[in-house]
Parts: sequence; structure tokens; C-alpha cells
Amino acid sequence: GEHQMLDLLASALILAQAVGPGYVPPPTSFYVCLNNRRSYLNLRSAPSTNSRSIGRLSYGESLVVIDRFVANDGMYWARVRTPRGVGYVRDDYVCIR
Repeated sequence: GEHQMLDLLASALILAQAVGPGYVPPPTSFYVCLNNRRSYLNLRSAPSTNSRSIGRLSYGESLVVIDRFVANDGMYWARVRTPRGVGYVRDDYVCIR
């Protein structure tokens, strides 16, 4: 939740101060997380459930998150890089490894 995020931010700041200026944290790795592990997630051409699916991602598949934002539909979306190319997925199905 929110408290966890704040704790993470606080510890990240302490860490950054401890290691000194110029320290760049390693990129966090993300993966596809679904309630039903046999289900799949559509990788879309645009941040909308009406847009064309350019691939199906399965549970546990790795993602590189390029950007996260609220789209015109009011939902949170992530722009991700996958082995199938760059596309958009609903942000609630993106989890941190």
C-alpha cells in the first residue's frame, strides 16, 4: 500500500545518501501477474482495451517498464518492452519481481 511505498522511498533515499552521489540503483525487474495463472494478458498497440492486441503475455513473463500513466479511459497503463516488442498493458497486471 501507500505506507509500503513511503517506507521504500525512505530507505531508497537513505541508501542513496549512504553510497554517495552518482549512485544509480539497478533497474527493477517486473513481470506479468494474473489472478488466474492459466489466463493471459494482451499486449496492446495503444493504451486502450479497444486497441489491437499485438501479442499475448503469460503469467510470470518478464517485462521492462518504460512508462506508467493514467490513460484517457481513466485506467492505469504501462508501456512495456517484451520479446514480442513494445506495447501497452493494464498496470494492475504488472508486478515487481
